[in-house]
Amino acid sequence: TGADFTCYPASSMNEKDFFNLFEVYIDAVFYPIIDKKNFMQEGHRLEFAIPNDPGSPLMYKGVVYNEMKGANSSIDSIIFHKVMEHLLDDLTYKYNSGGDTENIPKLTHEQLVDFHKKFYNQSNAIFFLYGDIPLEKELDFIEKHALENAKTSEKIKPLNKQKRFQKRKIISDKYPIEENSSIKEKDILCFAYLTTPIENQLDLYALLVLDNILMGTDASILKRALLESKLCKSIESLIDQEISEIPYFLICKDLKKENKDKIFKIIEDTFENILKNGISESILEASLHQLEFSRTEISNDQAPYGLTLFFRSALLKQHGVETENALVIHTLFEKLRKAFKDKTFLENFINKYFLKNSHMVTLILEPDTNLIKKETVNEIENLQKIKHSLDKNQIENLIKQAKELDEYQKSLANMSFKCLPKLVIEDIPKKIQKFPLEKFSYKNFDIFYHDAFTNDIIYFDLVFDIPKLEDEEFLLLPLFTHILTEIGTKKINFSKNLERIEAFTGGIHAYSTMNVQVENPNDFSPSVVIKTKCLKRNAKKTLEILKDMILDSDFNDFHRIKEIILQEYSNLESSFIDHCMKYSTILSHNNISIPSYINSKIGGYNHFKFLKKLCEQLNEKTNYLTENFKNLFNKIFIFNRFDLVVTCSKDNLKEIEKNNFFKLLENDYKTKEKIDKNIKIQKILSSAIFIAAPVAFNASSYRVPSILDDHSSNLLISSKLFENVFLHTQIREIGGAYGAKSNYNPINGVFTFTSYRDPHIKNSLEVFKKSIKFILDKNFTDEDLFQAKLGIIQKIDLPLSPGSRGAFAYFNKKIKKTDEIEQNFRNKLLKLNKEDIAASLKETLVKEIDSETSISFCSKEIFLKENPNLEVMEE
Repeated sequence: TGADFTCYPASSMNEKDFFNLFEVYIDAVFYPIIDKKNFMQEGHRLEFAIPNDPGSPLMYKGVVYNEMKGANSSIDSIIFHKVMEHLLDDLTYKYNSGGDTENIPKLTHEQLVDFHKKFYNQSNAIFFLYGDIPLEKELDFIEKHALENAKTSEKIKPLNKQKRFQKRKIISDKYPIEENSSIKEKDILCFAYLTTPIENQLDLYALLVLDNILMGTDASILKRALLESKLCKSIESLIDQEISEIPYFLICKDLKKENKDKIFKIIEDTFENILKNGISESILEASLHQLEFSRTEISNDQAPYGLTLFFRSALLKQHGVETENALVIHTLFEKLRKAFKDKTFLENFINKYFLKNSHMVTLILEPDTNLIKKETVNEIENLQKIKHSLDKNQIENLIKQAKELDEYQKSLANMSFKCLPKLVIEDIPKKIQKFPLEKFSYKNFDIFYHDAFTNDIIYFDLVFDIPKLEDEEFLLLPLFTHILTEIGTKKINFSKNLERIEAFTGGIHAYSTMNVQVENPNDFSPSVVIKTKCLKRNAKKTLEILKDMILDSDFNDFHRIKEIILQEYSNLESSFIDHCMKYSTILSHNNISIPSYINSKIGGYNHFKFLKKLCEQLNEKTNYLTENFKNLFNKIFIFNRFDLVVTCSKDNLKEIEKNNFFKLLENDYKTKEKIDKNIKIQKILSSAIFIAAPVAFNASSYRVPSILDDHSSNLLISSKLFENVFLHTQIREIGGAYGAKSNYNPINGVFTFTSYRDPHIKNSLEVFKKSIKFILDKNFTDEDLFQAKLGIIQKIDLPLSPGSRGAFAYFNKKIKKTDEIEQNFRNKLLKLNKEDIAASLKETLVKEIDSETSISFCSKEIFLKENPNLEVMEE
């Protein structure tokens, strides 16, 4: 759902399945049955807490209503929508397209039906196709299924232009923060400019380049000036490229609102300085390089690549711009280079969109520890007023409506799907995907190479085994890997180093991973991985940067390290609600196995708490941090042999070898003492953690057998059956949560149930257990089983980005997951039947049904109202 569009993407690697999906999507989008009961379930309704008891409290219910309750508690969402409300107040963008919880209950069923009729018709549709199916075949399909009997509707006119302000605006508001949190220096400022119309693609791309120059890294000129001022702890920028006129946001967090003018002066002075001194050619080229790289790479990392191209090009069509304009990248880069070298272009650009731009909004947000409580009280009081105003007939209608909806929801379980186009078991590929690796030794490290077409981009992964570490070193590991790529070396300061990384790579990222072994979920071979990628012309420079990073990183610059830690905590704190589902899931794994315990201890919510405590004592922790980081650096890199994973074409590899670039990574590596795996798990109780959002994020996890066990394939299929047959109906359709999932990790031997943006805790935790018993009793059809198999196979067979394939194959090898193991697992999965599912559940989840660890990140109000059997976890 965009601000002025809705897209319905569907994809498949099976042609028959693709056309089946296409047919269903066309039918659902153009010819849906939007009846009143659907509207009440998915949108909103009034209902008594006990549906047939008018003496119980009146409540708002509905999936979208609860979804937006959670979404609108996110700080970043609050910033964005508050700014858009005032920056584009003449256009549709001033409204939250997902819906505001104050306004959602005002929407009527009739308005929704009329809205669909007006906008969701063939005359207003764009079909975007990507893949290798012959175009004529796809067009014939569209003609037959979507256009043949369609009526011509009035074409929607393009949006008018926003009337420009004569004077800049200043807006103040509040955002929610946890009850016991400190509000000292927790104000937020956002400076938002309305810039170019989307049809001016040259100016849009110039804005992207300028943004990278200003804000691309911590060394970029505006970000550096603001960080060095110490007036705020973190700053980020945002450009919305999907709407008709492009807004540019500068967001400063963790500050005092009284410093607004000082912060804005730094921004203005930075623009003035660019006008006076220009932009150095090296910085300009580095920023152009980043844009070129992002447009050259074929990647599914953020979204399917076809969908990326859709967002980049087809959305322009609805604004009257030729779609090809956004795809002809090299021509555009040459125009940009020429434009930026013209001093008058840069001067006019900065004056027009920034210094002399009166169409600007400054948003000041202050924290409020009682905001969620106030909003909850207001909602309750409003509902009480509505309840008192109801007459006898209206009360009877609400009870009748609730009963009819309940009967409707129950009837869905028996709905026949025979009319839908389907695959059969023979249509599912029997063989696994294989990504072969070639291994060859180079002096004192091994190279693992995968051959793939990557559009002349080379991917490098350096993998270092983690040796024996002290407890404190383990806790610092996530910070260490984050800091590593953000600091300088003993020869180059961090600013110059970040400029080098921008100029020659597509980014460098470091992380740690447990590498749980296939044979035993308690056995692991942990690694630190440094990932990078570069255009083929920059291979030598990239390997030089990597060598400096692993041999010469400088951990003596504590001023820089402190700055990174404060930024990291500020970013995690402001995005806390967005991470609650992840935090809940990781914490629920704590008791399962040693690797799960380590991940819980050093990641997720525990890492957030560790970081918070560290920031409170940062000035006293100088020696502690620098010494531990140096020890980690020496143990992991200086004396440690590594593996290098390379993914690129054969021609690119030959060029690297011909120029002897791998020699750059040579060093006298030694073998360190292996990690101690005899770690005692500190178990936790099922718990609740209170958050500043009026919803819950629930997770329940169980220890189950792993991939080599005969039950494993049955558990994986069960996870899909739980979702499709039971959880979706009970938790989303009836319970009103935004979503519910079940996930089985065959390597870790962990089974997890989750519910997301959920108005309930207790009921959802009970539903998780009920789903096990429901599928145990074989309350599913053969068609349900087939659809579960199809869904799992499609997930397993998702296309990997070309640049990810080498690393994927390498880490399978590292955990001893062979092609034979994968093929056997697939064979079992395709052959299993209903009796196999029931037998495996009886021997696994049923035996453990009361041994789960449940975690809920939830509002205090929901917790007190439902009183679930959870401990309250204190910070």
